[in-house]
Amino acid sequence: MRSRASSRTAFRMTMVGLLVILTGVAAGGCYGMRELEDLSLITLLGVDKGKTDPILVTAVVAIPRRIRPSAAGGGGGEGKPVVVVSREGKSIVHALQRIDESLARNVTTIETTYVILGEELAREDASCILDVFTRNLEFRHTTLIAVCQGTAQDFLMRLSPAVEADPATYLVGLTTVAYNDLGTSPLVTVHEFVVASTTLESEPFSPYLVTTRKTQERVPPGQGGEKKQGGESEAGQGGSRQESQEGEEVVAVQGAALFRVSGGKIRMVGTLDPKETMAALLMRGELQRGNIEIALPGAPDRQSIIRFHHVSAHPKVKRSGRDIQVTYNVRVTASLDEAQGQFQEVSPQFASAVAKTSTEELRALLERTIEKLKSLRSDSVNLGMSVHTKFATWKEWEEFDWPSQFPETRVSFDIKLFVFTTGFTSRPPVPR
Repeated sequence: MRSRASSRTAFRMTMVGLLVILTGVAAGGCYGMRELEDLSLITLLGVDKGKTDPILVTAVVAIPRRIRPSAAGGGGGEGKPVVVVSREGKSIVHALQRIDESLARNVTTIETTYVILGEELAREDASCILDVFTRNLEFRHTTLIAVCQGTAQDFLMRLSPAVEADPATYLVGLTTVAYNDLGTSPLVTVHEFVVASTTLESEPFSPYLVTTRKTQERVPPGQGGEKKQGGESEAGQGGSRQESQEGEEVVAVQGAALFRVSGGKIRMVGTLDPKETMAALLMRGELQRGNIEIALPGAPDRQSIIRFHHVSAHPKVKRSGRDIQVTYNVRVTASLDEAQGQFQEVSPQFASAVAKTSTEELRALLERTIEKLKSLRSDSVNLGMSVHTKFATWKEWEEFDWPSQFPETRVSFDIKLFVFTTGFTSRPPVPR
């Protein structure tokens, strides 16, 4: 009996597997019963406050044949790689339906990598994006979210990638480098934004993007650009490289946008500059790399760069009734990457002084950042998650009302910073 039941189970599993394979083959190249060639893929989505309708949606639609030129070199890559379309609507989906009316293909957000919120909308209420991203299957939870200075429509219209042909790839790469290598920007998905906005332990935050106009001096004819193989200058045909880039908009990550959830609305309440963002990431336990600038001990006119290589921060919470005291145990290993001037110090005492100065600079940065967060009542460093562990029941935690108690929390920092590579030697260099 057992062998017969096992054979039946194996047969059923085989048939199910074949059915799945045949379904995949039949639906290959389709999404929602539509061919991919019949869809307009939105790679970037901007959301603003509308003038006549509540929502203004700006969609950056990719043109694949222009983003990736053909290897044969014929036809591909000519013209703009994307089309930017804006429409107002009563909701995001309604505005996208109106965009459908102006394009020859149905728009879809299955390839959307970034959603950009205009600052005016973010400061009024950013909750308009939550429902569609948690309900509609075409809106992915892994989509990144950011706030831009001004309107998202202007930001996306002026977005001019410096390296990548695809604006979405460029924007993702820009914020990823700022998060992983520089520590000057968060990297937040819609899912993380939704979770932070629906819990009592934290508040959401996101990258804060701005655009600035590039200004470069014109190079006289015949003097611009280095020579490449074949005698062609780096500037290319039609003028110098500097002239061709004059007036372009450059995107910069200017730290983080802070939010606070109150009265059922998610409002942007302020920003952190890049250094304060690095401090916030450190307190969140997410900082991978970063750096600070210090004045060398005994030489205030000489600036140096201290680069962090390994960073950890663990909050230790003490509770006495409604009084909360938090001490962050911060451990950093760093190196001195650059020091201005020709003077070279060789004493071990000087290396110790560099570590002490770096510790004081980092402590001042952390204290300034946490005080700013407390003044804005935005716990974007997830401190509430650590404080929550000191409460026995959920009812007790709710009655404590962490959002109102966060500004009253006393926070201190126990920092141990080790500068292992200072570039200083135990003896002066000997000429060869």
